[in-house]
Amino acid sequence: MSENIVHSQEKYGLFPGAEEIPLMTVCRFSYVCNAKCSGCPFTISNTRNLYKETPFMLPEVFKKVADEVGAYGNFIRITGGGEPLLHPQAIELFLYAKAKNCRLGIISNGSQYDKNKLTSLLKANVDTLEISVDAGNEKDYNYARAGLNWEKLNKNVQMAIELREKLNSQTRIWVSIIEQKGIDIEAAIRHWEPLVDKVQLRKFLNFTVDNRKKSASTGAFLPLNERIPCPQLFDRTCIAPDGKVVLCGRDPSGEYSPGSILKQSLSEIWTGPFYSSVRELHLSKQREKFPMCNGCTDVSFKSWSYNFWKILKDTEK
Repeated sequence: MSENIVHSQEKYGLFPGAEEIPLMTVCRFSYVCNAKCSGCPFTISNTRNLYKETPFMLPEVFKKVADEVGAYGNFIRITGGGEPLLHPQAIELFLYAKAKNCRLGIISNGSQYDKNKLTSLLKANVDTLEISVDAGNEKDYNYARAGLNWEKLNKNVQMAIELREKLNSQTRIWVSIIEQKGIDIEAAIRHWEPLVDKVQLRKFLNFTVDNRKKSASTGAFLPLNERIPCPQLFDRTCIAPDGKVVLCGRDPSGEYSPGSILKQSLSEIWTGPFYSSVRELHLSKQREKFPMCNGCTDVSFKSWSYNFWKILKDTEK
């Protein structure tokens, strides 16, 4: 990353637009996957077993989120401990969110796209399609994304780009690459940069799995000793398939959940005493008093400026 970016700031607090409801609501849409990625914390942990009763996000959960988020015109971001496009009602629910005035971003491995699905999403002007590629050649791809097909990935990305032009869609299309050992990252950038709107380099996050030996990430964004607040608490929240609000990937089971979207409004949870108390601990440099945050090293790879919102702005160019 050649840009000279300052990752901290003088004053911390809620991001503009997140005063009443999260600027971004991340939906863990699927815990079912068709890949066995070696660095994935969900592949090498028992997290997916936690959601074996609800492996896909319940439609009533997603629609309630979409109804609330759409009232503010904020973002829903589709991700998961698996591949979101394996959800049997994926396209139907994505179109529901767009009809409700949500901005919508989808992170996927790209394997499940076909002409019909892409046409539906591009016609609806889904805001972003992010495809996790993690490699720039077949050998590296087979290592990083075991179980998937390099040729099919390239075909699907090219199809998405061509359909977007044909349909005159406003959807931004980018790829992401996790900085992990065993991958020629520069070669990956060279392969994808001419094809898509943006190549995003992602830091290798540890979550609750001690997997740092696979990381090729260098240059922390936020020095741990300065105890700068984690920006994630101030712009986004995460919803599990059963409706439970999950603060962070370090707590996949929702042990420290502030509530359920099926029992409270998203706004009530976001502005409620639980979130407020955790934010205050971060703002007062006492985050270690909250068990989920105590000992976290991933916060050093968070940034108050190099984030989804910057990538989104970059693709507008």
